[in-house]
Amino acid sequence: MNLKQLRNHVRTVLSDPNGVLWLDSELNSYLNEAERQFCRKGLVLRANLSVNLTASTATYSLPDRALNIYRAKVIAASLPMNLYTQSEMDARVGNWDSTSNTTNLAPQNLIKAYPSDTQFTVHPIPTATSVLTYTSVTLSCFALPAADMTTDTSSPSITSHLHLDMCDYALSMAFAKEGLGTKSPEKEAGFLAKFLSKADQARRESLRQLNTDRPKLVKYY
Repeated sequence: MNLKQLRNHVRTVLSDPNGVLWLDSELNSYLNEAERQFCRKGLVLRANLSVNLTASTATYSLPDRALNIYRAKVIAASLPMNLYTQSEMDARVGNWDSTSNTTNLAPQNLIKAYPSDTQFTVHPIPTATSVLTYTSVTLSCFALPAADMTTDTSSPSITSHLHLDMCDYALSMAFAKEGLGTKSPEKEAGFLAKFLSKADQARRESLRQLNTDRPKLVKYY
């Protein structure tokens, strides 16, 4: 479905076919936010995001779209990286965060949310020799959409069978709008509950589909 079709569906449920109570721009905003929320809560969109490695640099910013990393691989390396939390790394390697831990080869470990929730750290630290060959790391992630839907012919990034499910969040936002004939706390709560239930089901299915031999899921919220 495209943005116009989704908006028309929402208008039908709202009984506002002519846009008297809700503008097209409002519904478009609700639908874009609905897709983002479905991605966050349902883990329904995957992406491979690349981060360039820099000599003598251990810590990197997480791409804005990345939600949960389930695999990381340095370009030109033969094996994926090991994914660890800070506490897991502390238990495995003494003084792993020392700046003296460097490698002329590919970094082998990725430490999630360290030193902050919006960053990750690689270990050992790549040298100038390393980054000549091992130039970047590819993060396989559950992710947010790359861009909003901006035209009537734009479609969501998530798979088509979930398009109508995400509309429940847009409807909850519509019924949260202040004003006579728009605000309905009961309907807002009802559509939000439907959305959360569908997102939870989608999340379970997304995680089930991951191969059991993948590295441990790294979570960012």
